Parts: sequence; structure tokens; C-alpha cells
Amino acid sequence: MNSTSNSSAELQRVLDQQSNQISIVAWVVLGVSILQIALLAVLIVKERRNHTFKSRQRKVATPVNLYLLSMIVCNTLGSSLFNQYWKGTAAETEIITYILSYIFSACLKVMIMHFSWNRGWFVIETVSTLAAKTFRVVLWIFPVTQICEIALYSCYVFLNVADWRPYLTSANSFAVLNAIQLVLFDLGSILCYMLYLRQVRLHAQLDSQRLIIVANYGIVTAVWTLIWIVSSLSDLVNWDFNDIVQEEEDSAFILLYYLVPSVYIFTQLCMKYALYGQKMADSHQKKTAVASAKGNTAPSVTRPSVTTGRYT
Repeated sequence: MNSTSNSSAELQRVLDQQSNQISIVAWVVLGVSILQIALLAVLIVKERRNHTFKSRQRKVATPVNLYLLSMIVCNTLGSSLFNQYWKGTAAETEIITYILSYIFSACLKVMIMHFSWNRGWFVIETVSTLAAKTFRVVLWIFPVTQICEIALYSCYVFLNVADWRPYLTSANSFAVLNAIQLVLFDLGSILCYMLYLRQVRLHAQLDSQRLIIVANYGIVTAVWTLIWIVSSLSDLVNWDFNDIVQEEEDSAFILLYYLVPSVYIFTQLCMKYALYGQKMADSHQKKTAVASAKGNTAPSVTRPSVTTGRYT
């Protein structure tokens, strides 16, 4: 009897500790998100004040800026709602907050995949047109399978049916399918970026500093996404909720799941700043070349740099 009582007390202690950790993570993510929005605003202001940029590159509502802002918001809401789920007292409130947290996390996954493609499509297409076509197919399939996962999980949570296992099993199957898609997408991206960097070393004419920046940062962000997906799969394990060790492991995965996206977004902001700096360097180089050409009788030919509006 005493052994059972001690075990229950220890389990409750671990659950309380887990709840406190989730609450801390939610507040940390909120603070980090505010900082990220401030950094994004600073970068946008710097771009708008730079008259060397084209007018379309000085707009606020560029795809990159909208993606970054949306990812920050989804990550913040997802962690905050999950925290409310743990703090909830009424069953109805717990269900709603958990489903909403689930939805925002799914939206974040879709945006990360599309943002990664938006950033690196030119590099991937340069390496392999077949890989680019395959990625485009996955970009269409992934949101559909995410919707199926959410719908089935919502049925499992909301429908008051005796046999709920088929809904949960189907939802978990789609969750595994979605994880596989993201993992393969990231591994494929890493491979394409590495092949591009290899081609740059072998063929100097492929050298484009902006694309090299995209490839290097693309590898780093893909690694962060892989870590994030691995932590998300922890929910699919058949838990024994009376297992103290299992609950402690669950806590570690939850910390990873809600903190890694913040690191991912910081990395993307760093890439945006690096691309901005490279754009400034390219602009200065062009001005220097023009000035040199005016002082010479022979025209100076400069190799055009590869640029697209998607990089800003």
C-alpha cells in the first residue's frame, strides 16, 4: 500500500514538474517570438530605406516576410495553447485548446516545407530538374495529408463513440506519413544543397554568393527540421501514463518540439540578413565596375549575378 502511494506521489511530482516546464517553454517562446518580430521589422526597415534595391524588393509584404511572420505566430500560438491545455480544468477547454494547438503545429509544418522550397527552389532546380518536380508534387500532397490527420484526430477527440480506436489509428498513420514526407523532403534538400556546393567548387562559372548562402543555411535549417520531426514522433509512442521514466522522456521531447522551431526561425532570420549583406556587396561591386568602366576606353564586362525576388 505504501509502495503504491509513494509511486503515485512520485508520478504526480513528475507531472507537476512537466507542467511547470511547459509553462516556462511557452513564456520563453513568447519572449523569443517578440524578439524575432522586432528583428524582422528592423530588416524590413533596412531594406525599405535602401534605394539600391528594386521597388518590389523594398515591399513589406513579400512572400519571405509573410512566411516568417506567419511561422512566428503559429509557433507562439501552438506553444501557448498547449500550455493552456496542461493548465486547463474543464474537459471542454482542454479538448479545444489541444486541438487548436495541434492545428497551429500542423500549419507550422506546412509553412516550413513551403518556405524551404521558396528559399531553395533555384538551387534544387540547378542540381536536378527531376528532384524539383518531385518536391513540387510533395508540396501539393503534404497539406492534404495534414488536413486528413487533423480531421481524423478531431473525430477521435470530439466524437462520443464506443469504438474510437480506428480514428486514432488512422490519425497516427497519417502523422507517420506526414513525418516521412518532411524527413524525405529535408534529406533531399540537404543532398541537393551539398551537390550544388560541390558543383561550385568544381565549376567556377556556377559561383553565386547568394545561392551559396542559401545552400549553406538550407543545410542547417533542414537539420533543425529533422530534429523537430523526430521530437514530434514521440506522441505516437504507446504511453504508459503510470510510468515515471516515460513521463520524464516525454517532457524532454516536448521541450524540443516547441523550442526547435524558434531556433529554426532565428536561423532563417540570419539567412535573410546574410542575403541582405550580400545584396549590398553586389550593389557596391556593380557601382565600382561602372566607375572603372567610365575611366577606361574599353568596355568592362561583368558577369551578372543570379537574383530573384524570392530571396528578399
